[in-house]
Amino acid sequence: MKRFTALLLVSAMVFMMTACSTSDETVSETAAAAETQAGETTEAQADAETQEEAEAQHYKIGISLMELETFQSYVAQGVENYANAHENVEYVLLNANTNSSTQISQVENLIAQDCNAIIISPVDADATQAISDACAEAGVPLIAVSADINSDRTCCVAADNTEAGTKQAELIQELMGSQGNVAVLMGAAGNMNTTGRTDAYHAVLDDVEGMEIIAEQTANWLRSEAISVVENWLQSGMEIDGILANNDEMAIGAAMACADAGITIPIIGVGATEEGLKAVLNDQISGTVVWSGVQQGESAMDCAVKAINGEELESYVYTELPLVTKDEAQEWLDQLYPQTDES
Repeated sequence: MKRFTALLLVSAMVFMMTACSTSDETVSETAAAAETQAGETTEAQADAETQEEAEAQHYKIGISLMELETFQSYVAQGVENYANAHENVEYVLLNANTNSSTQISQVENLIAQDCNAIIISPVDADATQAISDACAEAGVPLIAVSADINSDRTCCVAADNTEAGTKQAELIQELMGSQGNVAVLMGAAGNMNTTGRTDAYHAVLDDVEGMEIIAEQTANWLRSEAISVVENWLQSGMEIDGILANNDEMAIGAAMACADAGITIPIIGVGATEEGLKAVLNDQISGTVVWSGVQQGESAMDCAVKAINGEELESYVYTELPLVTKDEAQEWLDQLYPQTDES
């Protein structure tokens, strides 16, 4: 009997020790979980407060675009889209009218207006040192859009000119069967888009036996100037079997001049502007490369806001460059310009 009672007492003591141990572990686990949850809550609250502070902050962004008649009008649309979607962002947009001196003065004035960041589409990549110096002195981020500059900047939002020019040249080589003379319509002299795309044409075509680039002339991105240049080429008796243009506007101008002369040849542009895509769809030009100004404008604004907040940015922010021929033109029209069918 005594032995049985002793066993009962030992069993009871073991049970109590186990229960106490389990209870202590449960309390410890509960406390740890509560501490973790509190930490996560505090971190989430901090993130929310940071987001609220960013949204409460007001941003004023100054923009100087090289021009507003052609592709840059789409960049301006992207800027407006971004500002419309962010109530705390305002912008001042100026047209440099393809004058580098005007652009320098505009940037200095925008800084004087207390803009928190500057965005430029450069008139001349080699004439931007004064702009970089002014922004650096004022401690203002400088974003290049659509084309890079040959001086310091925070980042560049654009696309790869080599890729765009390569796709153009490869398409015209295919359409011409690797035979014939190609003429090139260039954008503004000194612009990196002009240089990059034109250099890419040579990289592809100079080594193609049976093909030759026989003429290069600037038309300053404009349809009207492209018409005059191509008319002069044709009237001089130049034998042209295909035309590469640094943008859609010049490609359309080339097509108009060729149509007036009763000539049908492959003509390739860059931009996938609304007019450019319509020209591809209507067989006016043979193709284009998507170079979305709207997307670049929106992205440049986003980069400017991030830079103001001290976020580290990539040196280059690139957009994609799909090649568009007639088979894809309507799809891209619907995607990039959804109001096209109603307008």
